[in-house]
Parts: sequence; structure tokens; C-alpha cells
Amino acid sequence: MKKSLFFLYLFTYLILFISLTSRTYARDTDPEIDRLCALLDQAGNVKSAVRLANQFHQEAGKTGNIKMLVWSWNAMAVLAFDCGNFERVLEIGNQAKATNLKLNHKTFTTHLFTLMAGSYTALGFYEEGRKMYELAKIHAEKIADLNGRHYRMGQIYTGLAFGFESNKRQQDSSLYYYKKSHEEYKKIHNDSKYIVGLSLSESNIASKFLEVKQYDSARKYLEVKGEAERKFKSRQTEMLKLGNFATLYYETGEYKKSLHTLLKVLFLSDSLHAVYVKKFAFKSLSKVYYKLRDADLEKVYLLKYTAISDSLARVEKEAIRKPLAGLLKEKELHNAGKAGRYALILLIFLPLFFLSLYIAFIIFRKYKKTQQISAEQSRLMEEKVQMLEQVGIPGQKNEEEEMRTVVQMAITNDPAFFIKFNKLDQAFTKKVLEIAPNLVASELEFCALLRLNFETKEIARYTGLSVRAVEGKKYRVRKKLRISSEEDINIWMTRL
Repeated sequence: MKKSLFFLYLFTYLILFISLTSRTYARDTDPEIDRLCALLDQAGNVKSAVRLANQFHQEAGKTGNIKMLVWSWNAMAVLAFDCGNFERVLEIGNQAKATNLKLNHKTFTTHLFTLMAGSYTALGFYEEGRKMYELAKIHAEKIADLNGRHYRMGQIYTGLAFGFESNKRQQDSSLYYYKKSHEEYKKIHNDSKYIVGLSLSESNIASKFLEVKQYDSARKYLEVKGEAERKFKSRQTEMLKLGNFATLYYETGEYKKSLHTLLKVLFLSDSLHAVYVKKFAFKSLSKVYYKLRDADLEKVYLLKYTAISDSLARVEKEAIRKPLAGLLKEKELHNAGKAGRYALILLIFLPLFFLSLYIAFIIFRKYKKTQQISAEQSRLMEEKVQMLEQVGIPGQKNEEEEMRTVVQMAITNDPAFFIKFNKLDQAFTKKVLEIAPNLVASELEFCALLRLNFETKEIARYTGLSVRAVEGKKYRVRKKLRISSEEDINIWMTRL
């Protein structure tokens, strides 16, 4: 049950944040800006779009075109947000804020502030995000173009809803803003480029119904009849809708449909560099393959999910540092007249002091862990050697040092372990292959570990496999060697 909810909550997180951008750049009646927007929309991938946006920004700086400069900042912020680079969004926003306000272009300013608000929220600065959304709302209400105004207001309400939901408080406020967002998007004309916001809003609402297991209602919002009449669509909206369908299929037990849909999501997330969606796809695929009883592919996608999660965790940890430093600086300036000097001293030395304590703690913990592992390995080695002496390996009874070496190689997962084992106990492998000639090399090595009386958890720990994977391998070996389920496989190996 908990895993199922995680599958849903992760995707809800993704769909809400991509709702804030949908790769819809701030537009204007200026034909030159429309042309540049079209060029970015037509870019083959995100990297190409980023290069183009940087080029436009450099050209605008050289020519002194303030409007183009502000728009290019906006475009770079959109691309950074779509890739989950929230630190970069805030960096761009702080650079562009003053020039934006000076230009007084309501659409550009609203969009930039919305992206900054979403980035603060994504990094866990909920109060700063809420304040930035309120600031964006002031500018959005003054946008002359009705479709553009409703689109930006819809984004703001979506962001506010997500902020309340992420902060685990005021769930009623969260639902209230989701509904307000949907109402704003419904006012957009079907021929407007901003109609993509309605598709995203429908996905948001479908996610909420999936969350409370109202699958028929979720399907209703995912299969909206009027969607075909909308002139504009985007790959982002398609990716998110497919992700919701994948969740729906999974929750209703249609695992093969969920699998095919997730593979499409993975393809789109890769082409759009949507790393958080890719993370969702990896996790979801591992869960679907588990349901389809494909242990190998389940493990493949679980490893991919773990790798991308670790990578994103490092990036997010680093990304939080600069916004936090910026917020601390603002507060420091605000209170400078009261306690500037003392605050600065504390700001510099206290973090260094605690950092030193933390580093010392980490070093000490690593030292204790190393000692513990070393003692555990020594104890384990003695147990295995004593067992081997009691069993009596043919031709090698008195070679205690050789036994120690083999056990040590098994513990350290040495690639040469099985070669060394065969020299110590030459008859074992031959006997095993006589019983089951179809055993592969990895299974023979597994038999050797069982021969040395390694338990399931020990094998998992030293080979880097999961306990479940070890149990699966033990089952296959037992089946090939025709060992009855009532018999202890370790004892069977030592007696062979």
C-alpha cells in the first residue's frame, strides 16, 4: 500500500511543477520575440534550446535591446526550471529582477516571478515561495491579454496549491487553489497557445482523484472529449498525461498497459531532459516489472532509480546552499543597524565550528565502523576455517592458511575467489557438475560460498546483492541440483 502511494505522490510532485512552465515562453505582440519563441520551440532538445537562449541573451546585451534582454533571461529561466535546475532559476531571477521591473512588462515580470516562486518552493523555502507568488499575482492581474492573464493566474494558483501541499499543512487551501487554477485555465480560448495550461490542469485534477483511489473520475479528466478541439499541444503535457495513465493502469492492475505507457514516458523524459520525470519512470518501471515477475528488469530499473536519485540528491543539496545564502544575506542587511558586527561573526564562525564537529564525528564514525567490520570479518573467518577443518576438505586438511585466504577472498568479493577455491577443493566443482552439468559459472561460485557455509544475509552483504536476489539464486541452484526443500542446502554442500 505504501509503495503504491509513493508511485502516485512522486508523479503528482512532477506534474505540479512542470505545470508552472510547460515550455511556454513569455510572449509579446513583438513579431521578433514571437520568431525567437518559435525557434526555441523548434529546438531538437533542451541542450539546443539552452544554447539558442544564451545566444539571444548575448546578442541582446550587445545591442542594448532591454526588451530582448529581459525576454532572454525569462527563456533561460524556463529551460533551467524544466530541467530541475532551481538554483540556476533563482540566479537568473536575481540578475533580471531590477531590469524586469524597470521595463514594466507585466507578462515578462509575472512569468519570471512565478518561476522564482516555484524554485523557492521546490527547494523547501515555502514562505519565500508564497511571497513571490503573491508578488507575481499583482503583476498578472494587470496583463492586458486575457488568455495570457488567465494562463499566468492559473500557474500562480497551481504553485500556491503545491506550496500548501508540500508543506504538509492546510490541505483545504491546497484544494481551493487547485480549483481556482482550473477555473482560470477554462477561460482560455481553444485557439490560444496558452490552452496547454488546461491540459496540465486536467492532469493535476486526475492526480488528485488517483490519490484518493477514485479511478473513474481520474479517467474522466484524462480522457476529456473537448481536448481534440484544442489547437495547441505540447510534449510536456503529453508526457504528464501518459504518466497519469501509467499510474491509473498500475493501480487498477493493468500492468502490461502500465509498462507500455511508462516506456513512452521514459522516451519523452529523455528527449526533454525532464530528470524528475525520468526518476519517476525508473521507479515505476521497477514496480511494474516486479508485478510482472521479471526480477532481472526489476533490478535494472531499481538500480537506475537509485543512481538518478543519488545524483539528484547531491544536486539538490548543493542547489539549496546558494538560495539559503541569499536569504541569509537579505536578513543580515535588514538587521545590520541592530547587530551587524556580532551577526557577521556568528555567521562566519558558528557554521565553521559545527562543520568541524560534524567532520570529526564522521571521521570517528568511519573509524569505529572500520574497526567493527574488521573484527566481524576476523570472527567470520575463524568460524569458516573451523568449519572447514571439521568437515575436512579432501587433500587439504592441514592447509589452514590456504583456507583463511579463500574465506578472506569470499568476504572481500575478490574476482579470483573461485579460482583459488578450486585449487583448495578440486573435487567439489567436479562432483557438482556431474549432478548438474547445466550450472553456469556464477552458480558454481554461489555453490562454493554455500560450501563455505555462508548464510543468505552474509552472501548478500559481501556480493552486493539483495537478500531477495540471493534467495532466488539459492532456489535455482537447489532446483538444478535436485535438492529437496526440506534439506538444508549449506549442509548438503559441505557433505558433498
